[in-house]
Amino acid sequence: MKIALAQVDTTVGDLRGNSEKILSALDEACRRGAALAVFPEQTLGGYPALDLWEERGFAEANEKALKALAKKVRGTAALVGFVSRSKGSVGKPVRNSAALLHNGKIVAIRHKTLLPTYDVFDEARYFEPATENKPIVWGGRKLGVTICEDAWAKDPSSSRRLYTSDPVAAQAKAGADILLNLSASPFLRGKTATRRKLIADHAKRLKKPLFYCNAVGGNDEIVFDGGSLAYDAKGKLRARAAFAAQDLLVIDSDTWEGASLAPEPSDVGQIGEILTLGIKDFAAKCGLQTAFLGLSGGIDSAVVAALAVRALGPHRVVGVSMPSSYSSEGSKSDAAALAKNLGIELRTAPIAGVYEALVATLGDKWGRARRTWPSRTCRRARAA
Repeated sequence: MKIALAQVDTTVGDLRGNSEKILSALDEACRRGAALAVFPEQTLGGYPALDLWEERGFAEANEKALKALAKKVRGTAALVGFVSRSKGSVGKPVRNSAALLHNGKIVAIRHKTLLPTYDVFDEARYFEPATENKPIVWGGRKLGVTICEDAWAKDPSSSRRLYTSDPVAAQAKAGADILLNLSASPFLRGKTATRRKLIADHAKRLKKPLFYCNAVGGNDEIVFDGGSLAYDAKGKLRARAAFAAQDLLVIDSDTWEGASLAPEPSDVGQIGEILTLGIKDFAAKCGLQTAFLGLSGGIDSAVVAALAVRALGPHRVVGVSMPSSYSSEGSKSDAAALAKNLGIELRTAPIAGVYEALVATLGDKWGRARRTWPSRTCRRARAA
């Protein structure tokens, strides 16, 4: 079976825009002969939606958008993450779900079992967990569908079990031919290697091919790095999607035709790519056109300015020099040189008067700032 891993960058709450991205990726997957396209966790509503998950109408809107999307899905099927309403009268009102769409219909729906409550996650607050998930019988295959944390039952860095249940193993035991995991796993330094070990261990232990589709893009302070993975039944890495960029992999799960490994940056390179993506998406998703940055001539503002230019382009970045009585000539000249090197506009807004006005307003009881550290010029002289 030809399976596409559709690594798309979605926006929280933008059901219409996210649907359009799904359809666009599906069109490309269809042109490339994929029978099934797997999308990340919560593709339709975006991740993490947080307070929106508690809004009564949000799950309903997800379901309506899903039905509208299903009507447009022809040829290539789509496995899409979304929020569904819980049918039970007890427990949380919504679930973290995945739906298989094909030929205008919602073929099957499955729910997330393991709900993380650590680091940036607080899913147990919002979602009702699945009690069981059976493989989806489709296209002559049994598809074992799990969602993100479902694959993290065991800590890949140790022998410790994190949960009593193992949803991926349960799918294999139930007869799944192919294991599929829809994920929204944020970037953390060193996590790419951890994920590879995790997914490889599952595939090798269960003797099943495993396709892992991760989200990509920034949503506020959380940035997803993509790097979707495909492993064969021996636990060998066959395909990897781009790091920190939208991508579409199409791989034959039987012959591994079309499998390719996108390059993965070094640790330092990954951090640079993630910071750039985070800035770019924050600006785009918040509708921000221009970044104004204070330039002091120091390394901190220089790094931030360089990242902003890399993410937005020099025409959308403005540097602001704010000299005061505490600013050395080196600080001002370094800021000017930085702006010139980056090709950005530099504006000067002296703040000595603002500072004096503030001191005057506060009065003598607040005292006046005293320099207790050597100036940059003095430090340079001492170093020389």
